[in-house]
Amino acid sequence: MNIDIRTLVFVLGITHLMQVAVFYQQYKVNKNYQGLGWWLMWSIAEVVGFAGILLRSIPSIHLIAIIIQNSGIFLGTIFIYIGIMRFLDKNVNLKIIFSVALLYIISMVYFIYVNDSIFMRSVIINAALAGISLLTAYALFVHKIPSIIYTANFNAAVFLMHGGVFIYRTVIFLSGAPIDDFFRPTFFNYIPFLDALIVSLLWTYGFIIMLNQRLNAEMREAKEHFEMIFSTSPDAALISRPHDGLIVNINDGFLALSGYTRGEIAGKSTLDIDIWEDPAERDKVVAELRDKGFCDNFEAVFQHKDGSRITGIMSAKIITLQGIPHIISVTRDITERKQMENEIRRLNTELEQRVAERTAKLEAANRELEAFVYSVAHTMRAPLRTLDGFAHILRKKFADKLDSDGNRFLNVIVAGARDINQLISDMLELLHVSLDKMNLVSIDMTGMVNSVYLEAASSEVRNKFIFSAGPLPDAFGDSAMMRQLWMNLISNAIKYALPKEDRRIVIGCNIKEGENVYYIKDTGVGFDPKYMHKLFGIFERLHSTEEFEGTGIGLAIVKRITNRHGGKVWAEGKVGEGATFFFTLKA
Repeated sequence: MNIDIRTLVFVLGITHLMQVAVFYQQYKVNKNYQGLGWWLMWSIAEVVGFAGILLRSIPSIHLIAIIIQNSGIFLGTIFIYIGIMRFLDKNVNLKIIFSVALLYIISMVYFIYVNDSIFMRSVIINAALAGISLLTAYALFVHKIPSIIYTANFNAAVFLMHGGVFIYRTVIFLSGAPIDDFFRPTFFNYIPFLDALIVSLLWTYGFIIMLNQRLNAEMREAKEHFEMIFSTSPDAALISRPHDGLIVNINDGFLALSGYTRGEIAGKSTLDIDIWEDPAERDKVVAELRDKGFCDNFEAVFQHKDGSRITGIMSAKIITLQGIPHIISVTRDITERKQMENEIRRLNTELEQRVAERTAKLEAANRELEAFVYSVAHTMRAPLRTLDGFAHILRKKFADKLDSDGNRFLNVIVAGARDINQLISDMLELLHVSLDKMNLVSIDMTGMVNSVYLEAASSEVRNKFIFSAGPLPDAFGDSAMMRQLWMNLISNAIKYALPKEDRRIVIGCNIKEGENVYYIKDTGVGFDPKYMHKLFGIFERLHSTEEFEGTGIGLAIVKRITNRHGGKVWAEGKVGEGATFFFTLKA
C-alpha cells in the first residue's frame, strides 16, 4: 500500500506543531538556560518548511513554496545547532553562521529564478543538512558536560543517523541517478520524511531528557552546596516549623549556641528546650515572616542549656519543604559585642561626667585667672599713674632746672610708664579674646574692613596710602573679636609700610577647599622668613622698639581670635618686599 507523501508531510507538520508547544513550555519554565529559545525556533522553522512543501501543489506560488520549504528546513537545522552550542555553554559566531545561511538562500534563489536546476537544489539542500547534522553531532560528542553524558551521546547518535541519511541522498544525486517527481511515492522520496518523523520524535525525547538531567544535576549540586553551607556555618542555623516550632534540622553552630546535643534536640521544638528567653519574641518573628516572608537582623535574648543568657541577632525566611512551609533561620552570637557596647556606653558616660567636671573646674580657674589679672592690672596701674603724674609735674615745674641728661631721664620714665600701661591693656585684650563668650553673627567683612581702616589711619596718613579692599565674602563669627583682628592687622600694615615710599595695602579673599582665605598685603619693610615662627608668639618681636613701637602682643591676639573661630593664620614675606598675612574662616 502506497502512503501519500502529502499526507505524510501533513502528519509531520502536526507533530512539529506539538513540538512547538512542548519547547515553548520548556522555554517559559527554564529561561535561565541558554539555547532553549533556539530549540523553539527550530520547531517553528520546521513547521514553516513543511507548510512550504504542501504549498508546492499550487502552480502560482510553486517557486516561492520551494524557497520557503528549503529555507525553513535548512534554518531549522541551523537553529538547532546554535541551540545545542548555547545549551552546552559554548560561544557561537552568529555572523559566520547567518552569512552561510544567507549564501544558501541566495543560491536557492539563483537555481530557481536564474538557472532553474532541480539537480543543484537537491545536492545543495541535502549536503547542507548532512553537514550541519554532523557538526551538531560533533558538538554533542566533544563539548558535552558530565551531567548529561548519556543523553548527549544518544542525541549525537541521532544526529549522525540523520546526517547519514542526507549523505546517502547527496551521493545518489551526484552519481547521476534520475530525480523523481517530488510527490511520487517511491522509497527514495519516503526516506527524508520518515527520517524527519523518527528523528524529530527522538530529538524531542532526547532534548527533554537532557534538560531534565541537567536540572536534576544542578538541583543536587545546589542541595549539596546548601547542606555544606548550612552545616559548616559558624553561626547557629535552624530549620523549624512555624506553627509549633518543631526542629527539623540544625547545624553544629546551633549546638554550640544552645549547649544541647543532637540526641537531646531530636523530636523537640524550640519551645520544648526553652531556647527563647521570652517566647513572645518568637511570636513576633513568626508574625513578621507570615507578613513579609522574611525577617532581618532581629535582636533577641536566648537561653543556653546551663541557664546563661545569650544575645543573638537573627535573620530568617520562609521556605517550602515537601509542600509545607518551614522557617530557616541563622543566628549570630553577639553577646560579647553587646557587653563591649555596654562597657563603651558606661565609659562614655563616665568620660562625659569627667569632662563636665573638668570643664567646670577649668571655667572656675579661668574666672579666677581673669579676676587675678584684673586685680594685678588695677594694682599695677595705680603706681604707674602716680609715676606718670609726678613725672609730668617735674617736667612742668622743674624742666628749666634740669640739665639735658635730667630731661632725657624724665622722658624715659614717662615713655616707660606709657609702654607698661599699653602692655597691660594688650594683655587684658588677649585675656578677653581667650576667655570671653563668643556671640556668633553674620559679619559684613567689606564694610568692617573699610570702617577699621578709617579708624586706624588719620586723614593725613590715608593720603599717603593706596588702599584696596574687597569685595569680601561675609563671615560668621564674633563681630567684636573680628573687628579687633582687622584692627591689629591693618594697624600693623600701616605701621610697617609708612617708612617706604610706595605705600599700598590690598585686602582680599580666596575660596579654597570650602574655606574663605582672607589676606592683607602691604608694601612695608617685610620680615625674614626664617623668623616666621616668632610672628604670632606673645612678646615676640622681629623689630626693635626704636624702629617700630609696640608690645609684641597684637599678632598673638590675631592668632587667638582665628583659633577660636576654627581657622588658622600664617604669613609670607621677605625683607624689604612687604608682607602678606592670611587667615581662614569656614565659608
